[in-house]
Amino acid sequence: LMVMLLAMGLMNLAWMGLLTVAIFLEKVSWHGAAFGKLIGGVLILLGIVMLITPRLIPGFLA
Repeated sequence: LMVMLLAMGLMNLAWMGLLTVAIFLEKVSWHGAAFGKLIGGVLILLGIVMLITPRLIPGFLA
């Protein structure tokens, strides 16, 4: 996870912050497993959107 956060921080600090908050909430929440699955699904959908229409993601083609 730390390597992934480092890579995200090098690319975009906002994405690193969002990922850090998601990991924190997954660890401290009572429903951490369900929250982790939700975040995983959202990241998979975001990856599909990036493949189909990369212009929708700000800074992706920069």
